[in-house]
Amino acid sequence: SIKEKMNGVSINGLLSKIEGDCSGLVINGIGNITKGKTQGVSLSGYINLHFDSSKGIQIAGLSNFNVGNTSGVQFSGIHNFSAGDLLGIQLSGGMNISASHVSGLQLSGLFNVSLENMQGVQLSIGNYARTIYGTQIGIFNAVGRAAKGVQIGLINYAYEESSLKIGLINVSKETHLQTLIYSSNSSFINFAARFSNKHYYNQIGVGFPSFLSPNTFSGTLNYRVGYSIPIHSLKINSDLGFSHISLRDK
Repeated sequence: SIKEKMNGVSINGLLSKIEGDCSGLVINGIGNITKGKTQGVSLSGYINLHFDSSKGIQIAGLSNFNVGNTSGVQFSGIHNFSAGDLLGIQLSGGMNISASHVSGLQLSGLFNVSLENMQGVQLSIGNYARTIYGTQIGIFNAVGRAAKGVQIGLINYAYEESSLKIGLINVSKETHLQTLIYSSNSSFINFAARFSNKHYYNQIGVGFPSFLSPNTFSGTLNYRVGYSIPIHSLKINSDLGFSHISLRDK
């Protein structure tokens, strides 16, 4: 169906197109296209496409796509997109993308993207924001510029070193990569990579053969987190870590 404006409730089996503003509840089996401002609830089996600002709740089986600002909730099976500012929540089984500022929550199954400032929380396998004032939780977290908040993941990257990073590898523009070769009380020779920031560092390494086994093919896998205190041209390091020892006796 095609309407100039909509106020109230509109239920359609397939597709609806609203040329002007929409206020109320719109339910469609396939999709909803609104060229004017939207306020209320849009429910579609596949896609909601809004060309102006949207306030309220959008629920789609496939995708929600907003050209204007978004205020409220976007919930979809695959993809949510907001070209304008986002104030609220994006929930998706696949990905959430905002081309402008975000204030709220992005939660998805694959990755979240905020191309401008992110104020709030990003939770997914992968998260990216140009700047963030809040929290990123995922396997891989990245911030293109300033990060003020917390990054929790296996790999955390922020161009400017100004956030708390909790992860296996933490990197910024100030990070120095050091390669180490040394002997220890667990294995004869060890090779390691150390990611050193201003005071903290992460270190990943392997060693072989293990002194705990006479077998040549035994080895160790090491990970350490440490704190470095610079004293003139020297550094005093203290760290904690663990080692996985593979004996391979047979």
